[in-house]
Amino acid sequence: MRGVNLGDKSLYQRIDADAYLNYAAVSPPGEHVREAFSSCLDVFSHKGVGAALPQFEARESLRVKLGELIHAARPEHEIAFMPNTTSGVIACARALKWSKGDRILVFDGDFPANVLPWQDVARAHELEIVWGDLRQAFEGDLTAIEAQLKQGLRLVAISAVTFQTGWQMPLGALGALCAKYGAELFVDAIQACGVMPLDVQRDNISYLACGGHKWLMGTEGAGFLYVSSEALENSLERAMVGWLSPEEPFDFLSQGSGHLRYDKCFKESASFLEVGAMNAMGYAGLSASVDALLYLGVDRIFEHVNTYLDRVEEGLVALPGVRSVRGSERATQTGALCLEVDLPQGMALSDFSARLGERGVAVSTPDGYVRLAPHWPNSFDEIPLVLESFAAVLAGEHS
Repeated sequence: MRGVNLGDKSLYQRIDADAYLNYAAVSPPGEHVREAFSSCLDVFSHKGVGAALPQFEARESLRVKLGELIHAARPEHEIAFMPNTTSGVIACARALKWSKGDRILVFDGDFPANVLPWQDVARAHELEIVWGDLRQAFEGDLTAIEAQLKQGLRLVAISAVTFQTGWQMPLGALGALCAKYGAELFVDAIQACGVMPLDVQRDNISYLACGGHKWLMGTEGAGFLYVSSEALENSLERAMVGWLSPEEPFDFLSQGSGHLRYDKCFKESASFLEVGAMNAMGYAGLSASVDALLYLGVDRIFEHVNTYLDRVEEGLVALPGVRSVRGSERATQTGALCLEVDLPQGMALSDFSARLGERGVAVSTPDGYVRLAPHWPNSFDEIPLVLESFAAVLAGEHS
């Protein structure tokens, strides 16, 4: 693909920052995404409704691409399009067959998108919320989780990567335990999908939700939900449906009278959760960004990003008052380097990130940490600027 090479910013020259390290927050659309978005908009401008059906058909190929990213067995059957991660969590929570007293394990410190919907459904169905410890899970201590599984859990809901520390959760070990004790595993993958390898089959993941505007490098309003074929068959009910949920939802619009019916069978695939019109431009852009990810290969992207972070981390932890909470081995690393930073007296964390921004280095500060999150366009040539900027701001220098 033109302009798609590790460390090559040619598709991302519009970014104001010299070192944009915020892909864990929001990805600026690259030129390939902008072109796909613009092309789709242009067709709608000329064709109106005539552009709609081709876009529905184009999204079917996107299901396959997304399935390839997460190693889904039957992506055309198991992938549903969702506007964002939260919508995927809510759709799954509402469609699951619950029984009074079912227990859901969530994690203290996890992103609210993967906690609040489970609390909400627990209130509605008289379920029990159980709390887990993210640090213990990251360190591989799953004894407390296994003890809860032995007592009976319906579902374990966890993020693949923690948003504030960048810790990689042991999805394979968790999935194996869930399978052993008859529970299901739900994964919020927005801090992982697109930058690190994921395998829903290998890790016994029943459900996975992901928005498209972070590591997938698309725009807001275009994401997806994965539901395993086994979960579709045994665990979900049609409790959340819309006009696109039945089989052949369009025929009453084009096949003449007699096709407008309200008693049709609902789709057997996860797409029954796609209840209404979607963000056509957003999915066109997402398709282009996923093409680039697949072309480069997630394994190669992961190694590129972590080589970048290895070099940055070595320089930053040599500065006074800077401590890394990143995993020490590749098997525990992700796309983010998160730091604890002792700030100069009187400086707020927001001021620290703003001063880095003035020097051309864009970072995030989730929940008290400083987070650096590069992606495949980031070049190793940026690293001296990042190190010099941190040192200068910590020394109290102004740009």
